[in-house]
Amino acid sequence: MSQSATTPSGTSAPLFRYITSAKKRPSEYEEVTLHMQWSPLTFATQGFFCRGSGGREVWDQRSTRVTCSDWWKFRDPYQLWFQPYVEQQARSEDTIEQTFDGAMLSGAIERISERWRGILGRYYAAYRFFEYGLFLATSYAQREALSDVVGTPTVFEGMDRDRHAQAIALYCMDLEGALPGFSDKESRDAWMNDPALVPAREYVERLMACRDWVEILVATDLVLEPLVAVPWSRGFIARFAPLNGDTVSPVILDTVELDRKRHIDVVTQLSTLLIADQPGNKAIFQEWIDLWEPRARAAQGALRSMFATIDESAWVEESTKANAAYGAILSSLGLELARAAAAPAEAAVVAPETPPAPEAPVLRDSKRVSMHLMVGEEALAAAEILREKYSDARIDKFPAYLSVEREGSLSLSVTEIGERLGRAYDISTFLVVMSSYIGRIRVDDDTVTLRSEIGF
Repeated sequence: MSQSATTPSGTSAPLFRYITSAKKRPSEYEEVTLHMQWSPLTFATQGFFCRGSGGREVWDQRSTRVTCSDWWKFRDPYQLWFQPYVEQQARSEDTIEQTFDGAMLSGAIERISERWRGILGRYYAAYRFFEYGLFLATSYAQREALSDVVGTPTVFEGMDRDRHAQAIALYCMDLEGALPGFSDKESRDAWMNDPALVPAREYVERLMACRDWVEILVATDLVLEPLVAVPWSRGFIARFAPLNGDTVSPVILDTVELDRKRHIDVVTQLSTLLIADQPGNKAIFQEWIDLWEPRARAAQGALRSMFATIDESAWVEESTKANAAYGAILSSLGLELARAAAAPAEAAVVAPETPPAPEAPVLRDSKRVSMHLMVGEEALAAAEILREKYSDARIDKFPAYLSVEREGSLSLSVTEIGERLGRAYDISTFLVVMSSYIGRIRVDDDTVTLRSEIGF
């Protein structure tokens, strides 16, 4: 209970003077959320007592390229804090459990078609890997979020992703007990090797390697969700399940839909705030759209072969609806569809130059390029090669990544990395290690090249 809620009628309620409320009085949500995360930018005027490797602050303004005059201005449009969040998710889980129990009692489970049992065990079961990967990426974003009012809905999203993955796993376990011969053993192979899912997996892996927490949220909820997750879960599984006797999957996915809407609304509101707050942020958002949208469209296109197992024409309908919803999200933010048409690792991706965040280890002028490499033996080998090749390159080490920056261009052969490591090494693996970059990129079978000039 908040203090204001327990104040007797007719008496003066205590004032939370450290809270700048969005309305006349602080809400219960604001009272229990605002300024739980301390910062020298608010009330921790003594600074951080503990620092990480290299003197990194507990929350580092360099954790994202976008800037904000006050990260505590954001408000979750759903006003969720822990207690109502748990109650909400408990209702969802109760609904799923009751639906399955009812389907067992009525015999509906036994009426699931043989064809659909195979699809559940392969493509729906694989969706849990998709959700779990997003859980890992969102967990990183939550850790780096620069205020509690942003971090709170982000941690809820991460918990939602984990719940979604577990709901699929539990359903598959229940089906194994109810349907002789049912198995989800093909789901891992589908996730790793099926052409219908490989582009989605690669997208999620890139998200897991990304080290800009706002970029993770944008690439997940404003790009991947509408373009890929919706056609996969809503357009395929929830659409065709009832036609094949499956009454449970649509109910599970109805709870996912409620969470999805909340995630998109939260990140849209955060994006609106950031774009309005700092003029340079909009160009950064557009750069992220230009980078991630082609990857998502490649993943969406690959789903067509999954739809073909039931009705390929439905892919056209569902992808058209998904594209329209995605376009509406961008329009609401004043952003445009991606200006780069080709997917990374297949052709050049053009990223527009944008001003850096203050003190960020990124571009210092328009002729410089940089790549950020997720810390590990591959990154160290790559940095060593670039240091030997370019004596004027600037290399900075941060807790989670290495930054390599130089004027004009950077070019790196993955064959050389493999020779340093003493093992085979390919371009797709390096593109995961290279979590982000600034400049114009060109990728071939062996080499990644960044240049500042247009049209190379």
